[in-house]
Amino acid sequence: MNKRFSTLLAAALVAGGLSSTVMAAADTTPDKDKYYRLEDGSSNVLGVDALKTDSLVLATKTTSLDDRFFWTITKENTATATDVYKLVNKETKAVLSLAIPGKTTETGKTGNVAAALIKANGVLNQWVNSSAAAWGSAGKFTAYKDGKEYGLVTATLWGDKADIVSVAELDGSGAVVSGGDAATATLLQLKLVDDNSPVVMTTEDLNAKKNKKGFDLTFTPNSDDNIFTGKTLQALSVKATNTVTYTRDNANNGTTANLTIATTTTGDIAFDATDDANQMFFLATGKTVKNGAKQTVKYFAVVDTAYIAGTTQFAFTEDTIGISANGLSLVPAKGRDLASYMFSVSYNYSKGNVDIYPVAVPTAPGDDEYWGDVEKKGTYAANISSANDDLDVTTATDGYLAFINVLKDAKALTLGDKATVEALEAYKNMSITFGSSTAVKNLDTKVAYFVKEMDEDNKATDNYWVAGDAKSASASAYVPSTQWNLVSNGGTSYKLVNRESGKELTGANGTAYDVDAANGVYMIGSKTVTLVKCPEATGNYVGYKKFTASQVDNLTFAIQVQALSNDPVYLTTKDSAIVATVDADKKVMFRLKPNKEMKFGDAENDSLKRTSYMLLSADKKSYLAYDKALNSYKMTSVAWENANATDATKVLTTSETDTAFVYFQAVGKDKYSLVMEKIYTPIAKVTAGSGITIEGAYGTKFTIAQNTEAGVRTQSGLYDQKVSVNITDGAVSQTAYNNAAANTVFMIEDGTPDYDKTIQKPAHQTITLSTDNAMALTITSDNFAALKRVGQELKADYTIDNLKMYVDTATMADVNKPLYYIATGQNISDDCKAKGEMNYLVSFEDSVKIDGYTSETLPRVGFLEGVVEADTITLFNGHAIADKDTVVIKKNHRNIANWAFTANENGSISLENQKSNKFIAVRNDVLVMVPSINEAAQFNMAATEAPTANEGVAVSEVAVIAGEGQVTIANAAGKKVVISNILGQVVANTVLTSDNAAIAAPAGVVVVAVEGEAAIKAIVK
Repeated sequence: MNKRFSTLLAAALVAGGLSSTVMAAADTTPDKDKYYRLEDGSSNVLGVDALKTDSLVLATKTTSLDDRFFWTITKENTATATDVYKLVNKETKAVLSLAIPGKTTETGKTGNVAAALIKANGVLNQWVNSSAAAWGSAGKFTAYKDGKEYGLVTATLWGDKADIVSVAELDGSGAVVSGGDAATATLLQLKLVDDNSPVVMTTEDLNAKKNKKGFDLTFTPNSDDNIFTGKTLQALSVKATNTVTYTRDNANNGTTANLTIATTTTGDIAFDATDDANQMFFLATGKTVKNGAKQTVKYFAVVDTAYIAGTTQFAFTEDTIGISANGLSLVPAKGRDLASYMFSVSYNYSKGNVDIYPVAVPTAPGDDEYWGDVEKKGTYAANISSANDDLDVTTATDGYLAFINVLKDAKALTLGDKATVEALEAYKNMSITFGSSTAVKNLDTKVAYFVKEMDEDNKATDNYWVAGDAKSASASAYVPSTQWNLVSNGGTSYKLVNRESGKELTGANGTAYDVDAANGVYMIGSKTVTLVKCPEATGNYVGYKKFTASQVDNLTFAIQVQALSNDPVYLTTKDSAIVATVDADKKVMFRLKPNKEMKFGDAENDSLKRTSYMLLSADKKSYLAYDKALNSYKMTSVAWENANATDATKVLTTSETDTAFVYFQAVGKDKYSLVMEKIYTPIAKVTAGSGITIEGAYGTKFTIAQNTEAGVRTQSGLYDQKVSVNITDGAVSQTAYNNAAANTVFMIEDGTPDYDKTIQKPAHQTITLSTDNAMALTITSDNFAALKRVGQELKADYTIDNLKMYVDTATMADVNKPLYYIATGQNISDDCKAKGEMNYLVSFEDSVKIDGYTSETLPRVGFLEGVVEADTITLFNGHAIADKDTVVIKKNHRNIANWAFTANENGSISLENQKSNKFIAVRNDVLVMVPSINEAAQFNMAATEAPTANEGVAVSEVAVIAGEGQVTIANAAGKKVVISNILGQVVANTVLTSDNAAIAAPAGVVVVAVEGEAAIKAIVK
């Protein structure tokens, strides 16, 4: 590295508020092949959190020797004169890459500061050290993007712990750019710590190497019989309630002794993987066996009671250690001494080298002896006291040293006296490092996973991990609480986040190791799991029923309860209360009204959404509500409350207000739990600075913001209650969401009728009563709808043309439910006809308060004058009875002039109005609207020719008659005729050769100009 500050770097530092003059210090230029710690001015070092490895933290230097506090620092090749560096964490292999912090002006929060979370795509990934010429001195660490400077800071940020490191935008003078009520933010200044001396490891230190589960060793070169490689080792001390003693029977102060490890409390002795004091311990190899009592017994590394063949060098093997029947002491395998199982380990953090020191070796046989002739005592390393006292396991030994020796025909793991071994070329040319198990990168983070639980032997149990750190015997592509997102923290670090709750699986955040990748088995953080891809769990609406716009408009349905019997059970009403029944004829038919769609779960890494719904009666006159006092549900049309909140810190909840908002939460394919969204209405303006915090299932939270006005209903998107049915007595009540004993499974039974789709283009039809085909739909003189037969009236006989209706397609957007206009040219003036106006059949429900618009309190049916252009209808006031009507213009397809033809089982149809979803019925010879199809009139439709009297328009002696797809011109033989559309485009130009000529013309309004006559408008069907 160039140790001279460049002009550009000096300028950058001055601009940043620091002089280019640095403190005199020993130059510790980073070596890209070594690992370093970065220390602040308070003897803390920078690293990543033990569980949330995407978070930067500070920890005390003396106790922070885990790999997560070490970094490689590599100078980047850039086009700038300023030296920039890439930092890679030793444990996670993740580059120190951060996102640009967001901005805030909210009171009580630091502006332009965010928790420093490592992200694989973070743009702040090249760092400048203001003391780059002398890394041994503290200097600020900054990154630049788009001309702005960002630095690492400690800040009081949204209640984060003090050891959490943040990233902040700087103002050019080394200060944090303020925003809002800025909290304390202190710029970090860091220097290199070169840890080049071996450090003795404790049980806790070693197991922390692999997410507190153990550690792996790599030997270079290796030997085939090396028991330490290809497996995860675990360092274990011994613990008990009372003192554990390590007694040696060396009464003569000899170097050999039998070792007894015991305590005084029966059944109390056990192994401990978290001890932070002992420097002599056992090394479990991961292998286990069941003993005669069906207890799991571990195997441990041990110096073998035999030499390597053809040598006098010790070998290593693995064997069991049991616990005595009374639980007071450890029991070695037959023929072994406990001291031969014990080791010390040291680690050079900077170089990454490990040394293994056996505590004792088996006492070797003499020249004329065999191994079986020797008492099984341990011979201790020379630096261990031979005094007649207990073995001090809190002090490490380095007397014997393990290494890979090069023999005549092979390489072998053996040991020897430390001083002797260190002088051997075999030792000098070998290395032992942590991490032979593969830390994995590039796991698929674009699919959802089921996560199987694994036992301590890395064998799958019968359970899956689900939301809330709970376990389930099954998982489903329909249920996001059983699914997990695998989120990259960068490098080899990942975390598992539940799709339903958005919460992490406890312990599953950290480096991912290959346990059995072929079968999806990984250790992530401290948790070993099997990942099973669930590729079918795709889309934005996994887990909750999302009704289409067509279903919201048209669906009527019953709610069926899954029961043990074969008889279906339905929700019904009894005295307005919702209860369960097996009488299918009494089931309640519901309709839907959606609430606002909201995101849920792991919103940062997922796109799941859900919508809650009001459940309306089929006639939309009542809705589902919850009565807290009775713990029951009811159908009601009147707002009512049981709330007793008295101040601004309290709210009215869905369990206290009139309306129930229901999520159809999937529990399987087409099966649901009905859970209640928590909708809140503050009774007074929210004044608390922190707002009102709402809690839901799985520890989810929502805040009603400060200054929310009283009476403003707030949708939280959370739930913690569900609907439960007691099949025994039919009671329907509300219970806690996590009450598994009260689980009820619901199904939706579609009761939406079929619709007639025969008419695909405009046509004239007669609409007759199915029980009397002579009675047909028509218009009366006062523009009401009626059923008449030919010649029925004495004063004004109805002709066949009076009974012909023009049926036009309003919209075919929903192929299952096309909508139509029903119109007539009767009672329309010639001027209005020339404008394309007709009278359209409507429901007068908007006019029930006007005299004459109801019959027996039911809305009547009539006609309003209007015009259709491009499938948009405009209805007018000002003609006949419409003078009194409140309807002026309707330009959508949910209006009083749109009709669906509901198909009946006998082949007839009923006329359903799209605005109200009510049906035409006959009451005392008057056509009215009723809520149920069971009360509706039934009609037949038949195609007919266009009427003549109502459609013809006389022009002196020449007649122009508009028909279906044509214009007929009478009494104009020899005259020139020009027909144009309303845009002036000529569609026909001809000389007539007969007095009854039919000329093809497009549907709609056309202008007919006959030679010698005034031009007129006509409507072609």
